[in-house]
Amino acid sequence: MSRLIILLIASLLFPVHATVADDAMVLPHGVFHVSVDARFSLPITERFTPSGGTEALATDFNRNLNSTVFRDLQLVEAAFRLPAGSATFGRSVVDFERHIQIYTLQAGYGLTDRLSLGVSILPLGALAPCRDRQGAVSDGAMG
Repeated sequence: MSRLIILLIASLLFPVHATVADDAMVLPHGVFHVSVDARFSLPITERFTPSGGTEALATDFNRNLNSTVFRDLQLVEAAFRLPAGSATFGRSVVDFERHIQIYTLQAGYGLTDRLSLGVSILPLGALAPCRDRQGAVSDGAMG
């Protein structure tokens, strides 16, 4: 009973992620098996808001490039006695889509004819390139 408690405490302190019977494949004794799994997504252009609606994925990048973003523009505003926030480089307009690609390497070895041991390396590479469809800065002006 004390060994069970020690094992339970050790498993909580040092978590090991194990998958038992991931698939029904049992390898013969002494046989290795290596495979690569690839998963791809459709283009992602929107995300969910906290209220449950949707918005463009690049919403956080669309903003006015004024003294609230670039603090040194406050010096220009003060030097020319401009109203706060009037010195600007324009507005950034960003629109992109994301494609997610996940590759998983799996390896297995047949210990006996009825028992196989396997490992899954998650993920081998998670490539999530963002493709910029339109990125521009417009209406750059001072004053």
